[in-house]
Amino acid sequence: MKPVFVCIIRRFENNVLLVRNIQRGAWEFPGGKLEPSDLIPEHGFQNLHIYNLLKGARREYIEETESTEKEIQELGKYKIKGLYSDGGTLFILIDAKHSFLERTVRFDEGIDYAKEFDFENLPELSFPADKAILSEILKK
Repeated sequence: MKPVFVCIIRRFENNVLLVRNIQRGAWEFPGGKLEPSDLIPEHGFQNLHIYNLLKGARREYIEETESTEKEIQELGKYKIKGLYSDGGTLFILIDAKHSFLERTVRFDEGIDYAKEFDFENLPELSFPADKAILSEILKK
């Protein structure tokens, strides 16, 4: 089975939270590869149990942002076919109740900073599909 990735799109008003990946030299949504403990082993990508998906999303979000927010509730799930060559990348949209206090992050996998950006003034993103996902969300 190919790996499954999850990205969390945390928005507050007209802002979206991004993390800086120093290995890629650009910004991206917090997220990463789901671990075996996040998946139901006997089911494929199409049948991920939502609780396990959110468990993995919560774990990745806290790892990459050092956030203390524990409540992550899915408002929408997005997948754009053909933009990624992995087993699948799910984007989970969450609405925040407050702005995110930007901070330096001490994460071992190349993430060093987390910050909110206005939708209209986004920095260079690591993956071209990220802009497509944001455009899709902003249409709704």
